[in-house]
Amino acid sequence: MVVLGRCDLAGAAKGQGRMRVVLFQDRFAEKVRAGRKLQTVRRTPKRQVRVGDVLCRRRWTGFAYGSKQETLGTAVCERVRKVRIDPVNGWLEVDGVAQNLFERNRFAKADGFRDFAAMVGWLRETHGDGVFEGVCWEWMTVVPPTA
Repeated sequence: MVVLGRCDLAGAAKGQGRMRVVLFQDRFAEKVRAGRKLQTVRRTPKRQVRVGDVLCRRRWTGFAYGSKQETLGTAVCERVRKVRIDPVNGWLEVDGVAQNLFERNRFAKADGFRDFAAMVGWLRETHGDGVFEGVCWEWMTVVPPTA
């Protein structure tokens, strides 16, 4: 079922934080909706998401900017971390701490990938071979979309 409705603004109204729209590629949409993707890694934006901000998670129903957005649900940002990923050498640093293989795979699974190797493959396709520096926004509190 495609929900073209709004995000639940109740969280923002209760002082939880600002409402932030976060768009996802089609390949991640069902994982976001089903709660199997609990974080997203992004380049550091000009306006940073903060803990407590309400994330309105969406995807385009067709071409970007030329179609409507489907709402995947609302979540509250529970943690923001700095990340560095070297896709060529296969390392991950979170908040300045290098992650071991177990931690890298756990991180990738929380982001909707099979494992860290799959995440690195996607990262290389999307962003190239250079070291990726950005942020990771994590959520657990999920509210389904409203019509």
